Amino acid sequence: MFSFPREAAYNSAISAYGMKELKNAGWYEAHWEEMKPETEAKRKTLLVYKPAPNPSTLDTLIAARVRSQLTARSCANIYWLNVCRSIRSAANTENVRGM
Repeated sequence: MFSFPREAAYNSAISAYGMKELKNAGWYEAHWEEMKPETEAKRKTLLVYKPAPNPSTLDTLIAARVRSQLTARSCANIYWLNVCRSIRSAANTENVRGM
């Protein structure tokens, strides 16, 4: 089968290097139980807004986005505070591997 040079280059690059793995932030995975309901609520309101954009569905979408962002910022803050606390305790006990 004949393939175009672009396809051949793409296929050879994929076979040589593989696909890039998508990675979530560590805080997102650590706080998935808190983030999942907010993410789902935002997704559902977006699915309601897309086919029928009007001011009321836009208001609910904006409110869902705000709640989701507040939860995300709170979860990220908690995660990074815990990381900093563990680094500080490892440094205080001179545990280089723990850092």
